[in-house]
Amino acid sequence: MPEEKKEKLTKEEKEKEKEEREKKEQLEKKAREESKKMEKRVKNTLIIILIILVALIFSFVFKDQITDTVKEIVGTRFTYNNFKFEKFYFGEIPMYKTEIFIPRGDQVIKYDLVLRNDPRELEEKIDLLLINKKIRLKSFFSLAPETDDCETTILAAWNIGQFLGALGINNAGATTDINTLKNSSYENDPSRVKTCKDTDDATVIILTKSKTNNTNSSSSFISHEYQGIESEDCFVLNYNNCNNTIAVSERFMLMIITELNKR
Repeated sequence: MPEEKKEKLTKEEKEKEKEEREKKEQLEKKAREESKKMEKRVKNTLIIILIILVALIFSFVFKDQITDTVKEIVGTRFTYNNFKFEKFYFGEIPMYKTEIFIPRGDQVIKYDLVLRNDPRELEEKIDLLLINKKIRLKSFFSLAPETDDCETTILAAWNIGQFLGALGINNAGATTDINTLKNSSYENDPSRVKTCKDTDDATVIILTKSKTNNTNSSSSFISHEYQGIESEDCFVLNYNNCNNTIAVSERFMLMIITELNKR
């Protein structure tokens, strides 16, 4: 009897030992599976981090190219005569900006040229034959009497003055008619009257209303003649109505940078 009991206990111990061993193996198998899952998650996380880092580095290195491409796609950036223009809005007014680099002695000056008009729409009105020599370092921007009727005259004059100043050109204001100097600080000062006959030592730029009655925008143009006198050092900016005083002045500036870009 004792022998049978002993044998029974031994058998039960063996079964219990087997169950514990199987349980241990299952736990070890589960641990290995969890370990593999963890390794896979870590690997995937590292891959994602690596992709993000590569994307960040790529976007940083090629930021300008990516930005340019996106803006070209949506139409806010374009190239005109090798100048990159960007369209932006000042309130609700569309504006066009480009950077030009101007040699000034041992330095190069960066100037932001900002236009109210799309240069591509002005291009067909530009006669490059008008720019056949450099504008002199001394110039006068002369206003015809009828420009007083246009509120945009001041803005057109300011734009050209800023532009010529950036080019290193000494520009001064003038008029084509001495009578307009009355009651001003330049009254009876003939040196402030400049027309196409006064180009011996300076370039004269005249803003005047076109004599044609055509209201089409193409009737705004640039010529070398004013009041029957013609000079290659005289640039006459003819506008057909007050709305085009800025357009014709910007056409003149585009004409200048287009020619400068060739040199």
